[in-house]
Amino acid sequence: MKISWIDVLNSNFLGALAGAIVTGLVAIYVLRKDIKFQLASKKEELENNYKKAFILIEMWSNSFLETYSNLNELLNYEKAEKKQQINMQLEAVRESKYRLDNVNDDYIPQEVYQDFIDLKVYIDLIFHEYSAYTDSIQLIAADNSFILARENEAIKSILINSYEEIYDAFKLKLNRLAKFRESL
Repeated sequence: MKISWIDVLNSNFLGALAGAIVTGLVAIYVLRKDIKFQLASKKEELENNYKKAFILIEMWSNSFLETYSNLNELLNYEKAEKKQQINMQLEAVRESKYRLDNVNDDYIPQEVYQDFIDLKVYIDLIFHEYSAYTDSIQLIAADNSFILARENEAIKSILINSYEEIYDAFKLKLNRLAKFRESL
């Protein structure tokens, strides 16, 4: 028995071919939808991670600003406890820097990454400037207590005069980050 092309065309072959084509098209359609869904999910996850990172940045930056204000007030304090209190505030500055260093950089968008780095640089600068000032404070023991003997007036003057400028610059960087977060 000979098979002709007509028999082949009339057989189940055409049905199978049509079924394979339809199945392939459905698979392509489902795959494209899945890819779009995965991309949307990844984008949403990144935006959520950005927002979480910004919350941490804002919290620790505001903590730093409060501590920085306290440090500035302590500059005019004339008691021997000044050195100890500044050192306690410097520990808070160190903690803020540590927490910001632990924010995953992958969650900071490129558009505001430099602002984030600048915040950390300002904190580091303040820490080292006030540490240098604290190291210059000399105390004298007298009658079971200490008396403030000397401090570096030049460093103190620089710290007092630069306070508002650094505070405002830091706040500007922080506000840029906040505006970017709101735009997400």
